[in-house]
Amino acid sequence: MFKRLGNVLKREILLSSRQFGFTAQLFIFLVIGIVLFAMGFNQASDAIRESVPALLWFLILLATTLVASSWFRDDYDNGWLAQWVMCDIPLSLLILVKQFFAWIQVLVTLILFIPLSNIMLNIEYEKPLLAYASFAIGTAILVQITSVTAVLSLLIGRSSVLHSIVTLPLTIPVLIFGAEINRAALDASSNANVVWFLMAIAAFVWSIGPWTTATALRMSLE
Repeated sequence: MFKRLGNVLKREILLSSRQFGFTAQLFIFLVIGIVLFAMGFNQASDAIRESVPALLWFLILLATTLVASSWFRDDYDNGWLAQWVMCDIPLSLLILVKQFFAWIQVLVTLILFIPLSNIMLNIEYEKPLLAYASFAIGTAILVQITSVTAVLSLLIGRSSVLHSIVTLPLTIPVLIFGAEINRAALDASSNANVVWFLMAIAAFVWSIGPWTTATALRMSLE
């Protein structure tokens, strides 16, 4: 069992290192969104500073939803997921490994993107560590939610429209809390206690997310 689990880990690490297109797609989408936003505002105005938290989180949500379907599609088409269901390793554990590496890829993209967005929008965080913590926690939640909906989209014929419709309502709390934490990182006088709510949501979804995704995957393979 442990040997097979090790092979799965090696495969996911190898796939993650080779999926440059995944990171590039995310990065380009985020940059285009920021460029279009910056073109519509005077960078010296307060409107940008007030709008940046909501804008960043909305772009992150759209970008994550855009690429989430690709996390399982190739493995579904080549039968790899069917082998996961039949092996003696708990399917939820295998799903957890895949979700973890998907989260790392999203996180690497954000680490590259956030400094660039700060330069483009001419903003500076008073609490940069708080901002990056919010992005790390929030994207962890988004990965879990979009993983479940991505697998469900396989079940009903890979409808990306349904994927988006199901995902958006579930992510509203993440957008609200994430934007508020980001606003607190921009303005040191703002209340940053909502980070605990975001951490509680992350703990909850990561405790049930792999099991939920595994259940949806079994349904899609039946």
